[in-house]
Amino acid sequence: MSKPITSVNKFTISMKWVVFGLLLVCMLYAVNGAQYTICSSGCDFNNITLALENVTNTSNTLRINSSGTYTITNITTFQINDSLTMGALIIDSDNVLLDCGNAEIEGEQVGYGIYVNASNVTLNYCKVNQYIIGVYYEGSDSNNIHNLSAVACDYGIRLENTNTTQITDPTIQVSSVVGIHFNSAKNNTIINAVVSASTSDITSAGTGTYNYIYNSSFSKSKLTFTENSMLYNFWYVKIHINDTSGNNVNNSVVNISDNTGTLTYSLTTNASGYTNEKNITEYLANSTGFFYYTNYTLYAYNATYFANRSVNISSSSTISVPFDLTAPVVSSLVNTTTNETATVTFSTDDKANVTLKWGNASSNLNETATNASFLTSHSYSLNGLSANTIYYYNITVCNENSFCSENGLQFYNQYYNTFVLYVNSVCK
Repeated sequence: MSKPITSVNKFTISMKWVVFGLLLVCMLYAVNGAQYTICSSGCDFNNITLALENVTNTSNTLRINSSGTYTITNITTFQINDSLTMGALIIDSDNVLLDCGNAEIEGEQVGYGIYVNASNVTLNYCKVNQYIIGVYYEGSDSNNIHNLSAVACDYGIRLENTNTTQITDPTIQVSSVVGIHFNSAKNNTIINAVVSASTSDITSAGTGTYNYIYNSSFSKSKLTFTENSMLYNFWYVKIHINDTSGNNVNNSVVNISDNTGTLTYSLTTNASGYTNEKNITEYLANSTGFFYYTNYTLYAYNATYFANRSVNISSSSTISVPFDLTAPVVSSLVNTTTNETATVTFSTDDKANVTLKWGNASSNLNETATNASFLTSHSYSLNGLSANTIYYYNITVCNENSFCSENGLQFYNQYYNTFVLYVNSVCK
């Protein structure tokens, strides 16, 4: 016959279940770890370096839940496994500056290195390694990331529902998937980035997503866009105006127009001949392809001279636009004749227009052929010539600033091909 359950027995049984529950909690704690908080007072730690030193090589993670500046002073590698997949280091308070001082946070290829779901959060000189996502900003605005290094993560940086964040001087070298990913993220800026990923350097998703990248190294073939998201690519450009004598040109106006003729900038040179540096758009990329703004036309002028050139802007650079004060030089001068026709061909070392005069006496060049276009290759036919007659002709070539040179030639028109070339003075 079984014994009745007394109050003492009930207590004993209850205590066994309590002990079992505590053991179970401890086992779960050991597997999943715990989160420790960091703030100026009233938290588990008030010093982030000490906190990292205490949780490294454990399954525990850290949470910054108070605004302020946090500086890591022990420049080493902290092993933090984000077993909870919430972030090895979580920042969920606005107005935080985390200066890692080039310390590294390293995981085991799970979870997130640094997870931010607050605004106005700045990360300086942080290194993250071996996480699914190196740095993850979600639902965040008005942030700054400086000199971030993300290596061996599936995603280097992920911005989701995050706007107006500036990422400066990042190095993203990830072994797979994506270097930088935007998802429903707008008006974010990447500056001076080096991005290298095995699948996609930059991906963008979410209708209305638009972002900007400046002076950065990545592969255009590794850009991926969906849902009409877009990315503008810019380069830093300044213009230098001098003349062909090497003199800098002060107070020259420089107009920069894109390939549709739309004026982008109107600048003025300083005493050293340079304009201010400007951001020039190379292209807009979206899910349908690339839309280029280059080539650009640069038109420079002052009260006396002008110059223009077309340039393909596909990197940051200083572009020289010289005022040409040197007369064109004629070369490769050839004339061929038939009974009644001569053909004169030649080249110039600079774009030039041409006036060609000829006649049967050096003092009677009464026939004229002209071409007002500025070219470097030239060909003219002289018709209605008489047999066995010496003809003389004179070539005047001028550049766009009206610096000219004259060349004279005499020839027989019946295959004699004997001529004397003389060069007259350079004139202006």
